[in-house]
Amino acid sequence: MAHVVDDSLHEGRNESEERYRTLFDTLIEGFCTIEMIFDAAGKAVDYRFLEINPAFERQTGLIDAQGKSMRIVKKRQRIALAGC
Repeated sequence: MAHVVDDSLHEGRNESEERYRTLFDTLIEGFCTIEMIFDAAGKAVDYRFLEINPAFERQTGLIDAQGKSMRIVKKRQRIALAGC
């Protein structure tokens, strides 16, 4: 019986995650979540994009930034602009 309940909870969570993902991906507003990166002294030195939606990419021009730090994203942009 417990196994059936566990499966039901798992299915409910998957449906909830799917609804969240659909909403997140179809927002017209750009949205991202970030993680701050601190040095040994506790000073904020960078941040990493944990999650971005398509509108964020369109509005900022930061393509394929998810999982990358801003330092890396900026470096890629400078390289791309130098090649223009």
